[in-house]
Amino acid sequence: MRGLLDTRTKLDLALECKIAESVASLVKDPKTNYIIPGPFDKRLLKTIVKRIKLKS
Repeated sequence: MRGLLDTRTKLDLALECKIAESVASLVKDPKTNYIIPGPFDKRLLKTIVKRIKLKS
């Protein structure tokens, strides 16, 4: 949310898909039970904010 507020970007379906792709790319060797990183992964927040800032 902070990235959206800072850039005054509206969250739409296209942005949601790009964020999801960015988050999924953090997992280098996906398995059936590990396709997205855990909620406490330190790279997660930076990845999401970076993707939002690229949109604006």
